[in-house]
Amino acid sequence: MKPLALLLLLAVAGSVMAEPANNFSNIVQNFAHSHGLKYVQTATDTQNGWSYNFYPQGKCTGAACGGLLVNYRYVEQENCVDRTGLFGDLPIIVKGRLALFTMPHVADNSSQLRDYLTVYDKGGCYSISYGTDGNGFEDSFLLAEQLIGDEE
Repeated sequence: MKPLALLLLLAVAGSVMAEPANNFSNIVQNFAHSHGLKYVQTATDTQNGWSYNFYPQGKCTGAACGGLLVNYRYVEQENCVDRTGLFGDLPIIVKGRLALFTMPHVADNSSQLRDYLTVYDKGGCYSISYGTDGNGFEDSFLLAEQLIGDEE
């Protein structure tokens, strides 16, 4: 195969790979800033996705006190949103896509885990961990709507 053809093939193959929203970083950072959260440097696996972690600055109220963790991972749809669900899981639809909002504290009242919302979008999975006992549901849902693309 000629070098030019190989480069073209690699460019096309790379563009087909799923990507998070073009403005993924800006959307997440604006959300965090508007809720009084500060970015915390974390290790990210650039081959498998992105992670952003934020914690409250000083005083906090409600869901923001637990911080915010947003992940995007390249996975198949069946490995993103569980279909079975457990006690404390709420299946929902975000912009026409299956999603699952999980409240670990409902299933185990001693759980210290934050609630999280998972939603699949074009070859990748967003996981938004924010709030406890459902107090971050609306904000998580609105953030997911901003992150995922338009309905296909």
